[in-house]
Amino acid sequence: MSELIRALPAAICIMLGVALQAMPATAQRSKSVPQAFALVHAPEAVVEVCLSASVQSALDCARKRCQRKAGQGACFAVTACEPVGWAGLMGVQLSEVHFASAVCGAPSREALIGALKAFCDGQAGVKRCNVTHLWSPDGKQHTGDTSWTPGEAKPGEVKK
Repeated sequence: MSELIRALPAAICIMLGVALQAMPATAQRSKSVPQAFALVHAPEAVVEVCLSASVQSALDCARKRCQRKAGQGACFAVTACEPVGWAGLMGVQLSEVHFASAVCGAPSREALIGALKAFCDGQAGVKRCNVTHLWSPDGKQHTGDTSWTPGEAKPGEVKK
């Protein structure tokens, strides 16, 4: 558990750094396309993701879903961004602990996979990382099947 606690601050910094990268200012807003992404986590319990019209509504949605499963007060925001860009959810396995990590706001699918791989490679004690879900800027969810161990030269392909 102490490994998880040491890993979380770095994970949050990396995720927020990627999330804050600006998308082109010319990106059009559409009521049918989500504009924001949020991931809320209850340690050792649940990870919930929502895409919505704003960061606040995405956070509220994900927090409500999380609290239904984990209880009041147990859920905290891990990642949020607006505009959503490309977003991804990755499971990270340490020797004894598993946790989820997310990146959003990436300008392309390739940049998203690169950011997730860099996070995996840069963490001490990581045994394996597995990308489970991807979201494109239009809000469509894509199942990920990329899995790698730190230091591998190239992650596997992610299905489109």
